[in-house]
Amino acid sequence: MRVVNHKDEILSRFARAYAKTEQSYDDACRDAITTPRDWPEGFGVTHRRNGSIVSGSHRDIVDLGELRDSQSYQRTDEYKTEYSWSAGHALYVHEGYTTKSGKQIPARRWTEVAAEESNLPQVFCDEFNQA
Repeated sequence: MRVVNHKDEILSRFARAYAKTEQSYDDACRDAITTPRDWPEGFGVTHRRNGSIVSGSHRDIVDLGELRDSQSYQRTDEYKTEYSWSAGHALYVHEGYTTKSGKQIPARRWTEVAAEESNLPQVFCDEFNQA
């Protein structure tokens, strides 16, 4: 009887699939930030710092690109990745806030949109099953 060990191949495929999934979520977050979509109601008219004027809830969440450009991710363990946004306003955009005048600005949770719109388990499986 011959025993065949495929452990190294499986671990290699797993690592490749994890890296692909990690990158796919990063791409999906950037897409969720830059693609206009229907966010919760309550924005009214916004005068952006880039000079554009946007009204209603169908919008992207890019003004000068600071939020999008501040996105990064880092693997903190063999199979654990942390995504972060260093732009000072990232938390306010993601969680919503109340202005000094009392106006409620709704949350735009692009991280949830990215997770919902990308089928990360399928990305992992497809990459793992590549010959």
